[in-house]
Amino acid sequence: MKFHTHFESILRYWERCRDREAGGFHHLIDSTGTVLPSPNRVLLIQARLLYNYAEGILAGLPFCREPADHLYAYLTGSLRTPDGWYTSLLDGRLFSPSGLDTYMNLFVVIGMARFAQATGRADVREEAWRLFRLIEEKTIPGPVRT
Repeated sequence: MKFHTHFESILRYWERCRDREAGGFHHLIDSTGTVLPSPNRVLLIQARLLYNYAEGILAGLPFCREPADHLYAYLTGSLRTPDGWYTSLLDGRLFSPSGLDTYMNLFVVIGMARFAQATGRADVREEAWRLFRLIEEKTIPGPVRT
């Protein structure tokens, strides 16, 4: 029971970092615990939070559904590139590296797959599979950027 309570408190802590205007979650916090708003969104953090809130849903924490829905909508609506993969926001704009960041995109796959499992949403499962296949297509025959 201790773990469950601790896990819930961590997920509730992150709720204060949610950006209800621009979407996603802020990730910078100063030494006093104050959230430092920023237009930047690190893909890895957004994807891991989706995974964590999906775990919360599976653990029977009903408050986790709404932030997980928010994160999925934010990822697919704001962090998806025209080429169909995902990237971070830097200064409020999609970060455009010279190649596919497989490491971060695989975290997106994992987060989406867990969210699909937690909610039974077929559309989320299909997006996770689509991205996984895209990563395979882009990395197996050519250069990999990690």
